[in-house]
Amino acid sequence: MLRSLLAEEIPTSVAVIGLAKNVGKTTVVNALVEVAKQSSIPLGVMSIGVDGEERDVWSGKEKPAIRVPVGTLVATASPYLERERGNWEVVASLPLISSVGQIIIARANHPIKRVTLAGLSNSKSVQMVKERFIKAGVKLTLIDGAYDRKASASPFLTDQAVLVVGASMGRSLAAVVRQTREALALFSLPTITEGSWQKAGELAVECGKVVLVRKGKVEVTPYSSLLTQTEELFIDMVQKQDIEGLALPGVLTERMLVRMMQVKRSLTILVCDPTRCFLSHVLVRQFFRAGHRLGYLRSLPLRAVAINPYAPQGYRFDPVQLKSEMVAACPGIPVIDVQQDAWYEDDEGGDGDVYY
Repeated sequence: MLRSLLAEEIPTSVAVIGLAKNVGKTTVVNALVEVAKQSSIPLGVMSIGVDGEERDVWSGKEKPAIRVPVGTLVATASPYLERERGNWEVVASLPLISSVGQIIIARANHPIKRVTLAGLSNSKSVQMVKERFIKAGVKLTLIDGAYDRKASASPFLTDQAVLVVGASMGRSLAAVVRQTREALALFSLPTITEGSWQKAGELAVECGKVVLVRKGKVEVTPYSSLLTQTEELFIDMVQKQDIEGLALPGVLTERMLVRMMQVKRSLTILVCDPTRCFLSHVLVRQFFRAGHRLGYLRSLPLRAVAINPYAPQGYRFDPVQLKSEMVAACPGIPVIDVQQDAWYEDDEGGDGDVYY
């Protein structure tokens, strides 16, 4: 099924994001790498965070390897490539210095059974690597986002995303399905397309400042965020002025939304994209019921939801029941179990990776 997703229309970039730690994200990355190989798509792989390490830093348990075929480009900190110098051709040394070393773009000279991807920590570095990948001939960039790095799936960095969910999110299947449904609800908030709001959102991104919309006109404020503003300043900005709403350059938190719900008139809040929205679905519904509007400057298409019935804690869900309930919870989005679904032929004749 993943093969058909890439075959229909090859995106230039796909982010793989997990809703929790150890949901099986690396397995999905390897699946996409294999599909790209079988489809002869020039591939580049990077991670915002750390992925592919041998053991989990918290539990000490062994982790699955990120494997790449010959010709794949990777971006990672130099110490992770120096271990196997003969396996890599250095393509570029980037002016990016991480805590573990300089970021290198390298091409695999041999099939690599394990590569650690690390050193990229922000959107600017990801964008730089993407541009160098394209310059080197990459047609598809995979961005592996560590579980706490939802920013890797920003539509300003990637065309599409695959969301990975699994048993490690909780011991109750119902709870896992509910968390998935709530996450999808945030991803599916509308894009606000009116001209003044598009202009406000683009200014917020360009200037890194909160932008007001008043009577159809936009005004850039001196503030980069509402997070640190005092209650008095917030009231002066939002409640005492005849503004229609705000465009935010950064994150929207529950605390901020609760404060805005105290305003006794309708407000529009524009967030740049779904990765910056840290809200519960319950609170969002309360916000809408209070007459306010919330949406994005740019939405992010979810290419698929990948499911994993196994948890590293030692329990599992029934794979058929999990898929059935996820299909019902994800209308219009393909649901894939990369272990159970016949989606590609493994070179080694196996069934793919073991879920983690």
